[in-house]
Amino acid sequence: MQEENIILEIPELNENSPEWQPPVLRKEEMPEKKQSCADVFFIQYSVCMIVLTLLFLVRLWDEQSFQNAVSLFDTQTHADSEDWLLAVIEQVKLLWN
Repeated sequence: MQEENIILEIPELNENSPEWQPPVLRKEEMPEKKQSCADVFFIQYSVCMIVLTLLFLVRLWDEQSFQNAVSLFDTQTHADSEDWLLAVIEQVKLLWN
């Protein structure tokens, strides 16, 4: 959603046109704010530091809970490779030799 800036222009009286002119409302569209890579990096860095701090605190508080969390992470993130991927790797090995 783009933001709009509303400007109220009040014309000045000058010698060429001494008649009164009504004020004019004009809408000016604000440019979209772009997110820079530095902002994204800083957010990711902050989240990483929070997660590491929490893990460190859990380790200090209860060693067994920390070990359970680490083993659960290990089992959930390591899965067997897909058969088609193993076939591609074998094909590349055959071509290499």
